[in-house]
Amino acid sequence: EVGRQNLQLVLVWHTEDISWSDPFAAVRTVYEKPGKVLPVSPLAPPSATAVDTVVPADAPEAASVVLPNVGREQHAYLTHIVRNYDSLADWTVFMHGKRPACGFFLVDPSQVGSHLLTNVSVLDYMQAG
Repeated sequence: EVGRQNLQLVLVWHTEDISWSDPFAAVRTVYEKPGKVLPVSPLAPPSATAVDTVVPADAPEAASVVLPNVGREQHAYLTHIVRNYDSLADWTVFMHGKRPACGFFLVDPSQVGSHLLTNVSVLDYMQAG
């Protein structure tokens, strides 16, 4: 079984729909940039029954971490690395909140995809480790 010590998806969310990342919820940490508390409960052990358990923002097991809206996504990525330096997952995938698109350049030349290579999915990145 793959756990958060083996694999972690670090997602930076501002206002995007991040439901695309729900299949990875067990290994996902959302860094929320608008500075409001997300309605996302922290991950809890299977035996826990309290849904509204409060976990400090610097707890590595938190499902969401609230940050001030300063910098860009790199601020959240660096915050994650610094706060969890001694306990980083074996494989950590950093992504934007926007739904990923295959291919950096899309059919519409005025638009750009979400930095995935052509014919490579999020699952491919997650399994590469």
